[in-house]
Amino acid sequence: MKPMRNLAIAVALLFGVAAMAQSDPQQGQAQGQGQGQAQGQAGAGGGRGMPSVDDQVKMMTDRLNLTDDQQGKVKKVLQDRNDDARKLMEDQSMSREDKMEKMRATREESNKKIRDLLTDDQKPKFDEMLKEQQERMRQRGGPSGATPPQNPPL
Repeated sequence: MKPMRNLAIAVALLFGVAAMAQSDPQQGQAQGQGQGQAQGQAGAGGGRGMPSVDDQVKMMTDRLNLTDDQQGKVKKVLQDRNDDARKLMEDQSMSREDKMEKMRATREESNKKIRDLLTDDQKPKFDEMLKEQQERMRQRGGPSGATPPQNPPL
């Protein structure tokens, strides 16, 4: 049971864009209330407080001032990442460690794709968002209390 819990935590962190994108912590608490049911259905693993793809795009739009075109492309990247994570969670042939590594690679690839969609002015803001998320993970102790990976998650 503990490995599955840890895997669920890792999946929740995989979809942590919204938490990272929030500039006001109290705003994040207000947004988290009443959304748990829809968010749980939208994300793989159904973790508490996991934002939907639409919520993630909205928060990134607010923080990075994404254009309509960028919003559509970022949404596609995030949906693909969610789909990949969902399939990965269902794959019983892989070990927990292999799943964690695959999730990490998927997250890094999606971060790269998103960064490639951004303007030169938006990239430093996105990098700062990644650093903030990494710091939050470090404060929480990362998945299963381990030291978080060097590459910041999104």
